[in-house]
Amino acid sequence: GADGKINFLNRPWFNYTGLSRDRPQDYEVATFHPDDEVNEQRAWSGHIARGEAYDTEYRLRRHDGEYRWHYVRRAPLRDAEGNVTAWYGVAFDNEDRKRAEDALRRSEAELTEAKRDLQRLIDTIPALVATYEPDGTRTSVNQQWLTYSGLSFQEAVGETPMLLVHPNEFTEAERAWRSALASGMPLTVEVRVRRADGQYRWHSIERVPLRDENGMVIKWYGVGHDIDDQKRAESALHAAQTALSHASRVATLGEISASIAHEVSQPLS
Repeated sequence: GADGKINFLNRPWFNYTGLSRDRPQDYEVATFHPDDEVNEQRAWSGHIARGEAYDTEYRLRRHDGEYRWHYVRRAPLRDAEGNVTAWYGVAFDNEDRKRAEDALRRSEAELTEAKRDLQRLIDTIPALVATYEPDGTRTSVNQQWLTYSGLSFQEAVGETPMLLVHPNEFTEAERAWRSALASGMPLTVEVRVRRADGQYRWHSIERVPLRDENGMVIKWYGVGHDIDDQKRAESALHAAQTALSHASRVATLGEISASIAHEVSQPLS
């Protein structure tokens, strides 16, 4: 009716609720979820007063006692003067959709948190990590990469071939990278990489491809390890070994010289 009181219900209403046909005007009150009743009745009264169509969702009790979510639409019928003479309403059970939406939201929330955890893990790895498109365009870097280079994320990504590599190694490293992109084979190079303070330090750079089920490269992953201290230690060890070898030769030469001098100074028999 124009006052919002129910005066007709179809068979699915009775089948759903399991209630009697005697007092249809009591159906909503009898079947509303207690948590939804007050707010929905208040909203409905406001729409009746304004003569506005009404869309909402609330829970209705089924004949077995289960409350299920319904999408409800109510629209007014007006006479020639525009006065509301009746209301028509329809309710669709959307419990399964609501559950699917809730499950999807939970999954999205879990996925978002998993992505955060993964990003935090990648950012704390003590190495320079980056990803690349199949054509070699850098798409992302971790926080260690940004901290080491002193660059912003926007400066770090994009078409930046062998960014920060020492000029002495740049040409050869870039040639090796382009060859790896063309062949799809992993890349390993040792180059000096400029730090935020301008110092170049040796790094071992590795880049490997990720392939789809057809074997096509869809992404590259790269990691750079600082090996400058190792290189310095190797250089120092090599210098020490060279010095030791030289000292050993000098000592041996001295012994030979002394032996020859001794033999020469003695009569030969």
